[in-house]
Amino acid sequence: MLLGAGLSSVLVGLVTGRSGWGQPVVIGALAAGALLLAAFLLLEWRTPAPLLDPRLFRRPDFVAVTAAGLATGLGVVAAMSVLCIVVERGWALTR
Repeated sequence: MLLGAGLSSVLVGLVTGRSGWGQPVVIGALAAGALLLAAFLLLEWRTPAPLLDPRLFRRPDFVAVTAAGLATGLGVVAAMSVLCIVVERGWALTR
């Protein structure tokens, strides 16, 4: 519950932030998300059978694979976002 609520709050803050980063709703959503994610990490640290064991982040190989997966995902999202614009502008030039 904490992970889902924390990620949802951060997402709400990021989406709402496009209309102005200084709005109280944006700051509140981002702050609530950060607090909920911090509570999730604390809970996971103290649980005997955690959903994601925080001690895994001490292993360089795990951190490297996680960072590579994140970079790949961000690259795919960026490429798909830019590709739509390129195709749209190219289409407009052929008309």
